[in-house]
Amino acid sequence: MYRVANCLRSLKCLHTTPTSTKVNFSKTLKAFLASSSSDNITRESIFTDEHVELRRTLNKIIEKDINPYVDEWEAACRFPAHDVFKKLGSAGLLGLNKPTEYGGMALDFTFTLAMAEEL
Repeated sequence: MYRVANCLRSLKCLHTTPTSTKVNFSKTLKAFLASSSSDNITRESIFTDEHVELRRTLNKIIEKDINPYVDEWEAACRFPAHDVFKKLGSAGLLGLNKPTEYGGMALDFTFTLAMAEEL
């Protein structure tokens, strides 16, 4: 049996400098997101109108509560997961495929897939 020597909270952010040019991943990610927004989803995909609406709702949260702060979080070498997941939960976006008696929405797995793709 293996034991984990350090938990993730004890790990420090490592700053490494590549031998080639530096890449600003947040700008690359923003360019990718701009080209692959939920507006580009076609009816030829497996998604229904409900899936598209879920993705648009999530995209609004990402644009309002995540993307404006990515550079700041990268500079501080931190990700406020508690705050982000709280916002996602308050929007009803967590537990999509869980039973309603446990606080979920009892949707099929394709809704979780749509959410994962949008993230």
